[in-house]
Amino acid sequence: MTVPEGADYEVLDDEPSNLLFMIAAPNDGDVHLEVLSRLMTILMDEDFRERLLHAKDKDEFLKIIDEMEKEKYPDEPREEAGNSH
Repeated sequence: MTVPEGADYEVLDDEPSNLLFMIAAPNDGDVHLEVLSRLMTILMDEDFRERLLHAKDKDEFLKIIDEMEKEKYPDEPREEAGNSH
């Protein structure tokens, strides 16, 4: 989610946090670590962060993330929309 005015989480740079993520993952395994790793990688891109902050709705927000993942991880197999096996 975005917080335009920022939220104070007492982080090292003393800047307010504008992007907040909640990760839902199974208790077993390391899915949450993979998600955190990907987020850390793609959030290093300042243009990407700005695009997220200016997304007009949740669908655009998620689309921006999907596009960045496809760019950063092009060789990863993807499920086609509408394919539910």
